[in-house]
Amino acid sequence: MGNTLKVPGATIYYEHAGSGPVLLFIGGGTSDTTNFELVGKHFEDRYTVVHYDRRGNGRSVLDGPPTAQVIEEHASDAIALLELLGNGEPADLLGSSSGALIVLDVLARRPDLVRRGIPHEAPAFTLTPDREANLAFLRHALAEFERAGGEAGMAVFGNGSGTPEELLNGTPEEQETARRIDANVPFFFRYEMMSFVDYQPDLAALTTVNSSLVPAVGVDSIDTPPVQAIRILAKETDTEVAVFPGGHVGYLSDPEAFTAKLDEVLKA
Repeated sequence: MGNTLKVPGATIYYEHAGSGPVLLFIGGGTSDTTNFELVGKHFEDRYTVVHYDRRGNGRSVLDGPPTAQVIEEHASDAIALLELLGNGEPADLLGSSSGALIVLDVLARRPDLVRRGIPHEAPAFTLTPDREANLAFLRHALAEFERAGGEAGMAVFGNGSGTPEELLNGTPEEQETARRIDANVPFFFRYEMMSFVDYQPDLAALTTVNSSLVPAVGVDSIDTPPVQAIRILAKETDTEVAVFPGGHVGYLSDPEAFTAKLDEVLKA
């Protein structure tokens, strides 16, 4: 069931199911509530599982014209949801890609709200020695988007070449999901991608709460820039890297195995 929460500058659309402490899923670029549905449903017997559309994406509308987005503002949205739904109990958070940067900011700013924060393949390029090369790669993806549209930009970016055919030709609900995700692509390229990777994690704050931090990578991602960033983050905060099945979007490519690993991490 969908709900909305008014926050400064936007109205956030969110869904929740189950009961117990909050398990909040935070998606990356172009995502909406559906990204973690296949994983989240397995935890509704013991968690209040929360999914949401990040501001400017899907059904979470901005109050005014879009501008460059910053992680801190998106983290404030997540904090507002935790304060609304958490009943005073610390929550577990899993964020993927740019959603992982949001997890890091929430944990650094409001550790009282977080029992366990799992940033999965955060593009924290400010930590990587190859930052300039990584930024050049993103600029190339942006240029391809502006030249030839969403499929071309996403093909360079590495998240595939468009919406999966099974969604485009699926049920009315799946087709609606496909339309929402496609509509998020321009917002990602023009207002999120370049400003998000400017985010500098607060390593000092994260180190003080490192018992709550579980940096995560996908086993198939090898040595991609987000994996490099996560390994540096782990070293700087004296934490261990958790290795999940699949790659950057393992929760979509192998949701059962990803769910089993998440269950293991949450029970540790």
